[in-house]
Amino acid sequence: MKKWLKEDNIKLDLKAKDKDAILNELNELALESKKISDPEEFTRAIFDREAKITTGIGSGIAIPHARSNAVKDFVMVFARSKKGLNFKALDDKPVHLFFLLGAPFDHDEEYLEAMGRLSKLLKEPTFRSRLLEVKTKAEILDTITGG
Repeated sequence: MKKWLKEDNIKLDLKAKDKDAILNELNELALESKKISDPEEFTRAIFDREAKITTGIGSGIAIPHARSNAVKDFVMVFARSKKGLNFKALDDKPVHLFFLLGAPFDHDEEYLEAMGRLSKLLKEPTFRSRLLEVKTKAEILDTITGG
């Protein structure tokens, strides 16, 4: 996970209040990584993917993701909302932890590996609790990457 997530791609407190604004705020963080060649196309890919079925998977987690030619290199973003936000999750509960993933079409292995690792980590209630409790980006990064 260390190769994908950097402190610059972490936001400790989302400001957005609705689902579209949340996706836009996450996208802005991804765009800052300089790994997106076409911001409009990537944003459209994220919104199109989300329109098919929510990526709010339950247990306070959402993993918006898209594969797109607008992505030059795999990008991962993490953001949280301590109070929780309505993301129309499958369990209808507020979402606190957000991971946004973007990958070019030719990065299937990396994309699937990241999704698998995240899914495994996020199943653990203690891991989710730790992400909500830590106070700095460095602590978030250490928690996620096992550092």
